[in-house]
Amino acid sequence: QISCCGIMPSSRGPMLSGVRYRPFPLAEKEVLKESTEQSPGLIRLTFSLSTPEDTLGFGQPGTAVKVRPPGSWLRSRPYSICSSPSRAGSFQLLVKLYPGGRVSGHLNTLQTGQAAWFAKTRTKPMAECVRKAGLIALGVGISDCIHTARSLLEGGASCG
Repeated sequence: QISCCGIMPSSRGPMLSGVRYRPFPLAEKEVLKESTEQSPGLIRLTFSLSTPEDTLGFGQPGTAVKVRPPGSWLRSRPYSICSSPSRAGSFQLLVKLYPGGRVSGHLNTLQTGQAAWFAKTRTKPMAECVRKAGLIALGVGISDCIHTARSLLEGGASCG
C-alpha cells in the first residue's frame, strides 16, 4: 500500500470507505486561457506537499486525484496531475473551467494559502513487460498520458 504526503491508498469497499480526503494548500494559480462563451478557460494550480522533499508517492499510470468541494462528500471529480510524479514539494493540476462546474468553480476561487481536499484515485498497475501500448486522452487528460508514455519508454517500450 502507498501512503505518502497525505495521499492515502484507496481500498474501496462500502461507500466511501477507504477514500480519505486530505487538505493541500494552494501555492500558485496560473491562468493559461481565459473563459469565453465558445470555450472553457484553463488554469494550472500548484499545491504544496507537507515538506519540500516530499513527492506524491505514486506514479504511472493513474496519477490522478479526486477533489471535493467544501461541504460535499458525494460530489467529487477526478483530475489528472500534470507535473512529474517525482516532483518534490508540490504537484500541479490542469483544470478546465466549465460554466457552472461545481468542483472546477471551487478550484478557480481558491486563493494562495487556501486548501483543497484531495484523495488518491484507484489505479491499476502497469505490466512491467509492456513493449507496445496505445494511449487515448481527451481534453486535459493528455497531461496524464505524457508521464505514462515517458514511463513506458524508460521501461523499454518502443515508439511507432
